[in-house]
Amino acid sequence: MHTINTYINKIHNNIKLNPIYEEHNSIAFLDLKITCRHTRLEVDIYRKPTTTDTTINFLSNHPIEQKMAAFRFHITIMHSLPLNPDKKQIKWKIIQSIAKNNNFPQYLLLKLNRQILHEVNNKKTSKNDKKKSGLNLPSTAQRSEKLPIC
Repeated sequence: MHTINTYINKIHNNIKLNPIYEEHNSIAFLDLKITCRHTRLEVDIYRKPTTTDTTINFLSNHPIEQKMAAFRFHITIMHSLPLNPDKKQIKWKIIQSIAKNNNFPQYLLLKLNRQILHEVNNKKTSKNDKKKSGLNLPSTAQRSEKLPIC
């Protein structure tokens, strides 16, 4: 692996590959932390050590959509990933802390959480319905002229 890294970094002076290696059976990839636990993989949300908890302050003169964007992102990720309940609760506490530090009202955060949870559950339900659903045609003696022949 070291040889490949050295070779790639010599190709151009301005392009450097900085691979991230596995530590403690975990690796960070994009916004995810993937951990190997015996025969299964666990997914968690990865936060860099240098992450700040700053968003657009609720008291600022920005449209509400912009103020809510960061929270919408964090809450959607929290509900979309297959996190275990303990990790989901930890993420929710972090989101609440960020909101408090940026003067975001608790009632708006709770309302946004309910909306996103509803949206995520509806998407999961509609995906399952699409998998189960099929074209059910009544049995007839003759083939309909309107249906294409495959």
